[in-house]
Amino acid sequence: MSEESRVNVRAIGRRIWNFLVSVRVLFWLLVALALVSLAGAFILQNGPPWAYTTLYGEGGAGFIFAVGADDVFHTFYFIALEAWAALALIACAINRFRALGGHRAEDGRDFPAQRTLVLPGEPRQFLQGIGVRLKRAGWRVKSLDGGALYADQGRWAWWASPTLHLGLVLFLLAGLVKLVSGQSAYLVLFEDQTQLLPPRLGAELAVTATGFDTVVDPNSSRVLTYYTELSVDGPGGRETPRIEVNEPYSRDGVTFYQSFVDELEPALLLIGARRDIASYARSLGSYEGAPLVIESLELRLTPLEDVGRGFPSPPTTAPATDFVTLELSDEPTPFPGTPWSVAVRGYYPNHLLETGTGADTNANPEPNPAVRMDVYLGNEPVAEGVLVYRLHPEYLDPKLVAAGVRIELGSVRWSHQPEPELPGDVLALRLFPGEPSEGLEGAWFSLPDGTPALLEVDPPRGLKLTTRGGELILPAPVTADEGNILDLGDGSAVGYLNAGTEPITGLEVKRDPGLFLFWAAAALVALGGCLVFAFPWRRLWLRVEEKSLALKTRRLPESELRKLLNPEGGEPL
Repeated sequence: MSEESRVNVRAIGRRIWNFLVSVRVLFWLLVALALVSLAGAFILQNGPPWAYTTLYGEGGAGFIFAVGADDVFHTFYFIALEAWAALALIACAINRFRALGGHRAEDGRDFPAQRTLVLPGEPRQFLQGIGVRLKRAGWRVKSLDGGALYADQGRWAWWASPTLHLGLVLFLLAGLVKLVSGQSAYLVLFEDQTQLLPPRLGAELAVTATGFDTVVDPNSSRVLTYYTELSVDGPGGRETPRIEVNEPYSRDGVTFYQSFVDELEPALLLIGARRDIASYARSLGSYEGAPLVIESLELRLTPLEDVGRGFPSPPTTAPATDFVTLELSDEPTPFPGTPWSVAVRGYYPNHLLETGTGADTNANPEPNPAVRMDVYLGNEPVAEGVLVYRLHPEYLDPKLVAAGVRIELGSVRWSHQPEPELPGDVLALRLFPGEPSEGLEGAWFSLPDGTPALLEVDPPRGLKLTTRGGELILPAPVTADEGNILDLGDGSAVGYLNAGTEPITGLEVKRDPGLFLFWAAAALVALGGCLVFAFPWRRLWLRVEEKSLALKTRRLPESELRKLLNPEGGEPL
């Protein structure tokens, strides 16, 4: 390699080295690391895909997935920033150690001059006057044999570089501790559901969501925050915290973060005797298909002879006095002023309008409230099981046509039928549905004998229950004939049902032993940045050379230098 090539290589290496040891570059590098870390703190990490759409909208979720912000601490740019920071730290540390031996010599009179000033008078007397002015301005002045002078201001800002170095070390150490020993889990809870924290988190806590909601701005419909009220039981007793977004809750070394509030259909796991599980499944199936119970309703009954036989289509609105409110009972209820009576058999809030029966083939098929009833003339039933629709009064059931009467439905007061009670020996557990591949590992809970078990939902295979005895796969919901029920081997069995839609809350639970290191590093970086930019370490070297003055400065603006050398103004000559 030629001498010129060696010089070029040295020049390139020097530029790279100077770039690595630049304090300004290091500062902005740390700012970038801090911003990426904050993004990881405020954006849900490793959550299910639908949760990002719920929290941030489709556009926001697409951007998050595109830049990898759903797992920001494992992205290539975060790892690259950490590697760059490590190289900068090593280079800066080497530079600082190399400079330790040169500081004393640099404070002496043998410094390399940046410029030379020719003085009209005695240089030593001029140098003495400069020293007095510097002291009055708050500079620390050191006279060297009467022929040289060293002065500095803000010397304590020398600590900026070590502070930034230490902050970076703590940043890297916090990341290392998080990767090595940090743990996290995702809990999705229905109201009043209890889950155990996974054993790897090292906290024996049972978490119950006692209440949760979304707070919305009534003026703009903008979501303000999500919150969850918890009941947390552990070795230290029970605590009832309320957590919100950016207001986490910590206990026993783990921290709970609020993620989202939504609605989903849970899986209802049933553990108990086989016959009790099958009986409850049959009762629940009958309950879900049963109509609602009507307590009272408004009806308007019109004989068809008064408006003409056939399929009349009177106006859909009528004066309120035309309707009569009936308080219903199990027996037929007489309609006042007429020979007819009605017995209501059920109320369907969303009943598909039946068309093609010869009554009204032009009616739009859509779900709408409907009442099924029997009509009596005197004591004789003349129309049984007829349907009357609330949103389509023009529809006339053919059985009513045959009976010669039209019935229109007004307001309805109704209530649910009593929900089947769970048998006392059957344990029911709700589980959020989702594949483990979406970042949901399942739910930990206690079996009736107190031992922990892991429940996972895997739609292609149903549910998977992992206990000390092994794994049980539940391929589909329980059937009325005791199908899809598996024995646990201790006299009890297990099966599951699909429950109705319920509100849920999502919690992220983390154990991060390096969190205090992260905040300490952030504080040191902020302090070091203030020292670097707000309080620079200004330095001045002066040396008499015959009738001239050799000069060197560090972080001292030209305007301030002129004032120090010549307070009357003009050129310092």
